[in-house]
Amino acid sequence: MQLDRTFFVTTTYKRYTYFRDFTKARRFFQALCHYRRENQFLIHAFVLMPDHLHMIVTPSFSMPLEKTMQLVKGGSSFRMRLPEKLWQHSFTNHRIRDLDDYEIHVGYILRNPVKEKLAESAEKYPLCSAWPGWKLDPIATAAKAAFEAS
Repeated sequence: MQLDRTFFVTTTYKRYTYFRDFTKARRFFQALCHYRRENQFLIHAFVLMPDHLHMIVTPSFSMPLEKTMQLVKGGSSFRMRLPEKLWQHSFTNHRIRDLDDYEIHVGYILRNPVKEKLAESAEKYPLCSAWPGWKLDPIATAAKAAFEAS
């Protein structure tokens, strides 16, 4: 996996406050981690807000970003046995250009629950990758070295 295949993505839900319920959020993460364990993608940072998801993700080399997001959204809905589609059809994305861009987007993710007054710090919001105990994927060492050299 390379950093040039790493994206900051945002997607929203049709039901505004669906993930205020931590039981539902836990089920979403179980589904997300299932696909991650299958090496479908890497997760570098995330925050699951009551009305949207931000994530920095690297799809597997053979998978386009669109398929990755299909697994994140449709796959999680299927695995959660939701009676209707939870997610909006579209998503926005930004390809991470370099380490500075990566750090900017990680910072944005970490500030999100604080800005929305869901927690005093990202580490105190359990649906954020800063919460103690979440295991994240590091960016590829070779890609990091290439960006640092440029």
